[in-house]
Amino acid sequence: KQFNENAMHIELFIQYLVRNYILKTTHKTAYCNIK
Repeated sequence: KQFNENAMHIELFIQYLVRNYILKTTHKTAYCNIK
């Protein structure tokens, strides 16, 4: 049970990191396109 909870947390954390990364990169490209 403990392991499953940890796996869930890790999955959510990875999703959060990926979302952050995508937001940053898309923001950068959008900024470059405006320039």
